[in-house]
This record gives sequence, structure tokens and C-alpha cells, in this order.
Amino acid sequence: MIYDLHSHSTASDGKLSPTELMQRAKAKGVDVMALTDHDTTRGLAEAAAAAQELDLPFVTGVEISVRWKNFELHIVGLNIDPEAELLKRGLANQQQKRLDRIHQII
Repeated sequence: MIYDLHSHSTASDGKLSPTELMQRAKAKGVDVMALTDHDTTRGLAEAAAAAQELDLPFVTGVEISVRWKNFELHIVGLNIDPEAELLKRGLANQQQKRLDRIHQII
């Protein structure tokens, strides 16, 4: 079986929409597909709907960027509940930090 458990869509830094990503996975013979956009779950509903239409088993996911000491780490979460309040608050906090960083750079 072919699993792709780390992919990004246009909801973060990918080049394909969540629907296009699921279509490409199916066309390439992927058996199980996850969407793990950076610090967001915005594309999961669209990806899940497309995967269901394609009869492609789908895993909800997210890639969360964190800093530990002087290291940047990327933690991939799989089979997440995108409606979990704690996760939603944490991701909103991550998005705000990204905006603050952009303003500092500018």
C-alpha cells in the first residue's frame, strides 16, 4: 500500500488546492492520503470531501511549527480533530505569531 501522510495544499504553502491534491494522489495510486498543512486546518473539509468522492481513504492532519531552545521543529499531527477547541486556539496563536513576524520583517 502507498501512504502519503505529509502533504501541503494552497491552504498553506502547497501548489495544489486540497481537491487537486486528492485528485493527484488518486491518479498516482496513493492508497491513503493525509493533508498536513502548516499551522492550519483550513483545507481539511475540502480535502475530506474530495477524498470521499474519489473513494480515497483520508487522514486529517496538521504540521505545527514550534521553537525549542534554538531549534525550529515541525511536528506532524495525524488523525486530529480539526474542531478541537484547544487545537483551534493554538493554531490561531501560531497564525498571529506569523503575522507579527511579517510585520517585524517589513
